[in-house]
Amino acid sequence: MNKTIDTKVSAEMNLKGGLKDADSAKFRNEFVNALDTGAQMLCGEVNSKNAFGAYTGFKRFIASPNPEAPNMIEGEEMMGMKIDAKTFAKAYDFACRHPVQRF
Repeated sequence: MNKTIDTKVSAEMNLKGGLKDADSAKFRNEFVNALDTGAQMLCGEVNSKNAFGAYTGFKRFIASPNPEAPNMIEGEEMMGMKIDAKTFAKAYDFACRHPVQRF
């Protein structure tokens, strides 16, 4: 496999690990992005079921292939803290501005 495919597979797995119902995750508009450091991130949109079994709607996300790194989903908590829309937008713009491969 090439590096972008590895990034996609690993980052999706890591993102699913933080969802209420990992098996329900649906992805769209995904792309692997290259950071200035050379590291890669997966960006896109995810829809999954909440604790009540209902789909929450597609939300943008930033996911790392590194299982130790935090992932962000628009409007969701990250490590117990709610991330406001402005902060998420800045993070998404920074982490997702150099697509190298779209899926």
